[in-house]
Amino acid sequence: MIRIALFAAYLLLAHLSVLRQAPWLQVVAITLLSTSLLYRQLRERREAWLMLAALAAATLGLVYGGGGQYAICVPSVVLLSMAGYGFFNSLRPGHTPLITRMAAGSRQPLTPEVTAYTRGLTWWWGLLIAAVLAVNLYLIAAAPLSSWSRYANGYVYLIFGLFFAAEYAWRCLRFRGTAQPGLLDYLRLLARHRAGLT
Repeated sequence: MIRIALFAAYLLLAHLSVLRQAPWLQVVAITLLSTSLLYRQLRERREAWLMLAALAAATLGLVYGGGGQYAICVPSVVLLSMAGYGFFNSLRPGHTPLITRMAAGSRQPLTPEVTAYTRGLTWWWGLLIAAVLAVNLYLIAAAPLSSWSRYANGYVYLIFGLFFAAEYAWRCLRFRGTAQPGLLDYLRLLARHRAGLT
């Protein structure tokens, strides 16, 4: 929950930093994002605090040393690129598709039909992320920063949420009669496999 709260605070402050043209809010927002991403390591290893301090210093230098207002765009590009890479990389020969790995964590064994479905779904998620990233890059290059911010810090997550909900409903319908994890269980599976995106 703390990681989710930190990430939500990042999205809010990132958008506010654009609306108010406040570089210091950019630094705070990106540092909150770094804290969210490093949260587990921060609890377990002291060296992680040095990494967080280095990231905060790099952010400060980028924002005030020439990166300007567009420094706030960097995390959205990096996160989407990493997520897309995680999905597409798992589809290479000899690898297990990311969603197939997640499904294997909820039921054993997977039927051939479910295995094929999860492989296809991994493709669809990868393509969706690639499309979202393409729009993100276009808005950075060609639109007012405020328009980019509404998209990157709000609409993107609405798009992902709608796709997630629609797929979950379709899967429950398609595989009705087959034991399915509940929505909360499914969200826990996603959280457990988030490392597979990197």
